[in-house]
Amino acid sequence: MKNEEILLKVIENVKKHGLDCELSVTGRVVKMFRGKDETSEMPTIHEFIFSHEFAKAFWGHDDWQCRLQQMVIKKNHIKYLAKFI
Repeated sequence: MKNEEILLKVIENVKKHGLDCELSVTGRVVKMFRGKDETSEMPTIHEFIFSHEFAKAFWGHDDWQCRLQQMVIKKNHIKYLAKFI
């Protein structure tokens, strides 16, 4: 599976868990929303996947810190995420 496909599935997953976001057309940034307003910041993919908000939505409130620490040391962060989708 290509990185773009993995990211789309990851975005679908976190949206199901309440994080309102969209992957941009360029695949380089994630648009995040708070309520009806789009945030002014557009984090890069890596900023997004390493955020606490993302980690809590993706792995849950119990496992997110451990999983996030493990992802930091992996060579390919996106492939690491693929294990959980």
